[in-house]
Amino acid sequence: MDLSIRLNQVSPELVEYGERLTSDERSLIARLIAKWACSTSHSEDYLNDNIQSYFETGKLISIPERRELEKTIQYIDNKYFDILEDRGHIDVEKKAMYWFQKARSLNSVMYAIDSKNLDSFYDCLYEALAATNDIKKIKEICYLTVERLKNR
Repeated sequence: MDLSIRLNQVSPELVEYGERLTSDERSLIARLIAKWACSTSHSEDYLNDNIQSYFETGKLISIPERRELEKTIQYIDNKYFDILEDRGHIDVEKKAMYWFQKARSLNSVMYAIDSKNLDSFYDCLYEALAATNDIKKIKEICYLTVERLKNR
């Protein structure tokens, strides 16, 4: 299922909101949300300096850096699936969820990189939601960011 459809199921107002944003507004909001999701899931150690810089400046990420991030996400996803498999898909101690949240937050970065595209913007928000389970904070970042831009 397309992540934008899933986001629409969780928060149709965010899908509608995203349609009204400019591509630059989407890009900024997605960077802020991905950065917040990585911070919330304690995934910053998996991000190199160029990606950290991307959060602040929006500077483009190179193809090799994207591939490196993709490999990291795959590695973390595998840790998640291995734990579930080893425990018969029961995660009482929340060890698998720990890795799931990291992988989803890092995946939000991948989508944020292309978030001038509306579908990538929605995917970034959905992955951040999967990582944090905090739709209220995602909405807050969305709405306050545009508010601040208008008040400049």
